[in-house]
Amino acid sequence: MTIKGGLDAGATEEDPPTFGFELQSLTNPRGLITSGMFNITIYTQDDDALFYFNDEWGPNVTMRDLAEPQSISYSRSSSQNGVTMNLTFDIRPTNYVEPGDFLMIDLPRPIHVTEGTKCIGVNEWTRGEMECSWTGDLAVVDIKLSVTGRYRRLEDEDSGRHLQGFARAIPAGQLMRVMLTNVSSPASTRPSYGVVSYSLRTSLDEPLEELDTELDFANTETGEILP
Repeated sequence: MTIKGGLDAGATEEDPPTFGFELQSLTNPRGLITSGMFNITIYTQDDDALFYFNDEWGPNVTMRDLAEPQSISYSRSSSQNGVTMNLTFDIRPTNYVEPGDFLMIDLPRPIHVTEGTKCIGVNEWTRGEMECSWTGDLAVVDIKLSVTGRYRRLEDEDSGRHLQGFARAIPAGQLMRVMLTNVSSPASTRPSYGVVSYSLRTSLDEPLEELDTELDFANTETGEILP
């Protein structure tokens, strides 16, 4: 920021001038953390440091409100009762996602995983089988996310050339698609109304975002009695 035209006359070293300004469109940290200090250096027009605040203590900000995902929805491979199915969740996180972050999905009972369940990323940002585990009632699934990444175009400002690079994280707001295979469907066609809980955590188990939302897992096809 450059001050043009100088400041109003009359300020002294004992009573320096006070001025304020606004910085817009800053991005908050993705976790519930306290930021580092805001430091300010004032330079002369010859680019010599005139005043520095501060090398030991300074104002900071603390994140207190946990984010929610931009959207979450699901699709299923079967609507028949009493069979296993694949559940695919489409999630657009508010925060960017790093390799090793954890995704937790709490399924509405009586839907639960089985011994054959696998957790698979099925789009360009995370692809392939991922490490996952579940609780004793087989309904709370914890997935350790891998970021496959994809080629993206990077602009080299010096040369004007387009470079190719691998994404190291899933950018905020990008679609993350995760499939749970061989999930047990309810035994009846009675709707399995329930709260699906979603949460995203760092590799250090620090919360990033969470949401409780009602999804209807009703079975619309009845099973057949085999002869």
